[in-house]
Formats: sequence, structure tokens, C-alpha cells
Amino acid sequence: MICVHASRKDRYERIMARGREDVPESIEEFDSRDRKELDWGIGEIIAMSDIVIPNNSSLETFRQRIRKVFENMGLSSERYSQ
Repeated sequence: MICVHASRKDRYERIMARGREDVPESIEEFDSRDRKELDWGIGEIIAMSDIVIPNNSSLETFRQRIRKVFENMGLSSERYSQ
């Protein structure tokens, strides 16, 4: 299992920048949504992950990290890259 992790601050900034209809109205609402996901068991799933990929920098850095994970698993990342 692979987990992609970004800090609370990064996740909040990214969701706000997307400008979708379901964007939280405040950091408190964002935190409430996080707590709901934890209540559904997402924390346990994350804890069981075999691999954690940090998503705390640029999109290109994130893509490089994913490619490396795929390569280490013997998979071709070209099939999955966009």
C-alpha cells in the first residue's frame, strides 16, 4: 500500500487554491473534514502503508518521487505519467 502525505498547511493551501464548490470556508471546517476522515479509519489505513511518498514540494518533484517508487517496484512509470 502506498500513502501520499502532505502537511496540513500544504493540503489546506492547495484545496483553497483549487476554488472548487466544496472548498471549506475556514481552517476549522478543513480540520473538521480531516477529523471525519480519521473517524472513518483513514488513519489506520495510512499507518499500514508500505510506502509513504511525501507531497510537500513542487508537482515535478512529486512526479519524480512517484517514478522512483514505481522503478523500485519494477514498474514502468511511463505508463502512469501524464
